[in-house]
Amino acid sequence: MSERPYDAAAHMMLSDKQRSSSSRGNLSGDAFETVRRWILDGQLEADTVVIEREVALRLGLSRTPVRDALRRLVGEGLLRQNGRTIMVNAIRTEDVLEILVLRRLLEGEGVKLATHRISPGMLDILYDREVALLQMEHITAEAHWDVDNMFHATIAAASGNRLLARNVNELRERTRLYGFDQIPQRLEPGRQEHCQILEAMREKDAERASMLMQKHLQQVADAILGTLAV
Repeated sequence: MSERPYDAAAHMMLSDKQRSSSSRGNLSGDAFETVRRWILDGQLEADTVVIEREVALRLGLSRTPVRDALRRLVGEGLLRQNGRTIMVNAIRTEDVLEILVLRRLLEGEGVKLATHRISPGMLDILYDREVALLQMEHITAEAHWDVDNMFHATIAAASGNRLLARNVNELRERTRLYGFDQIPQRLEPGRQEHCQILEAMREKDAERASMLMQKHLQQVADAILGTLAV
């Protein structure tokens, strides 16, 4: 059986196509991450119309990778599309409550696993960040998010379960859109609850840490429900 002759031209064409596809994918990924960050940081507020052409100009990209990125964000639920109009999705209260149910399950298990894996030094760092936040004269939304995110993300990562950690982080970013200023009465109790969880972890009491984490997230849900009853 004779071998098929090597076609250098065809190989080069294929390589060029692969590189072009890879480059387009990278640009789309960059656009996706950037616009996603604009939404999560509040630079693009709920119900803002997102115009593909304007995003492309702002990013210095062609419209094709931006279009791909916006489609992905629609699929993630951060944007919504009505005909040709794309807008930033507002996160509903019921969405947050559903997310908190999932987080109770995931983070309750995650903190159990993390209790026997996390270092005492890291527990000290997390504790000090919580105390420092409470001592701030004026707590900004960004400062609150940084400390809160470090607490939950570090514990999820320390679980050793990468899928659990990724899901916790994604769910937390969605709830970030709700904003802690909606439930300011939870600021000090939330920090105290974090410290109690850290103490249970320091004592290697995984079951207590899990119970406290689930209770903490339930109290967040209860506070949100309380705002609806007013």
